Amino acid sequence: MRKFRKSGFLKLLQALEAIDLEKLFAAIDIEKLLLAKDEIGEEFRYNMYKNALYHLGEGTRIWPGVTFKHMDKISVGKYTELREGCYLRANTDREIGIKIGDYCEIYRDAHLCTYDGYIELGDHCTVHEFCMLYGHGGIECEDGVRIGTHAILVSFDHVFEETDKFIYEQPWDLKPIKIGADSWVGSGAKILGGVKIGRGSIIGAGSVVTKDVPKYSIAVGVPAKPIIKRRPEEEIPEDIKKRVI
Repeated sequence: MRKFRKSGFLKLLQALEAIDLEKLFAAIDIEKLLLAKDEIGEEFRYNMYKNALYHLGEGTRIWPGVTFKHMDKISVGKYTELREGCYLRANTDREIGIKIGDYCEIYRDAHLCTYDGYIELGDHCTVHEFCMLYGHGGIECEDGVRIGTHAILVSFDHVFEETDKFIYEQPWDLKPIKIGADSWVGSGAKILGGVKIGRGSIIGAGSVVTKDVPKYSIAVGVPAKPIIKRRPEEEIPEDIKKRVI
């Protein structure tokens, strides 16, 4: 990720007090600037969203076509990249609904939606194309988690015991999801509510995870089961256990 240069555009922003803002904005095509792929458009989006989001770190790049809902509850760290078409919706009573760490990448058309819950990504996390993260019961990913394309994380279940009511009329059963640092969720995997995935684990492509996965395990299948231990617990050095990515 590169740092923004001091440009004529930033100097323009600093001089706004001396300008008739009504005439200025009447002359500017805001929609065109929001969609521009050049440096001027990039800096315009950064400065606009910096004032609207709960927090926006330095050097973060927001591509054209990113959608934010409830912007004041979204926090994005430094040198992170939000790519074209990704969708962040932080409807929640919490102070922060979506928190994305430093040096993360949210790829094209990934959706992060809290639905009254929350989603937290540590540093160096990636969420690839067409992923769906439903944060109803809470989703927490520690540092260095990779989520492959088309993966789905669902942190709730529908309650359906009362057969004289429609399912949509019954409450949600909130079930948090926690994924340990340095884990990799393969393409098309489904992580269901109430699951904890231990540090350093790998979830095979297309697997459906319904139960906890021990640390440093490779789990595959429907439902997913651990088949290989990447590293026995006694062989994990203390510096690796404590390391912050």
